[in-house]
Amino acid sequence: MEIQAVMPRVGENVTSMFIVELVAKIGQAISIGDVLVTVETDKATVEVVAEAAGTLTRIMVALDQEVTPGEPFAVIETGE
Repeated sequence: MEIQAVMPRVGENVTSMFIVELVAKIGQAISIGDVLVTVETDKATVEVVAEAAGTLTRIMVALDQEVTPGEPFAVIETGE
């Protein structure tokens, strides 16, 4: 089954953030809690972690891209 990873809310008043690092690679085995990307807000840099285990099959963002909370950014194939 495919699960879309979505950007979490990283702060109460944060409405957008920028992708500063793509940590995980397509085809990589992912465990819950593994860092997928790093984002930067106007006040902090935050590691976004996987909420599901499986294989990373797609990354839907690019470096320096602006993203919003709730926006899908990757797809993980769970094998279920």
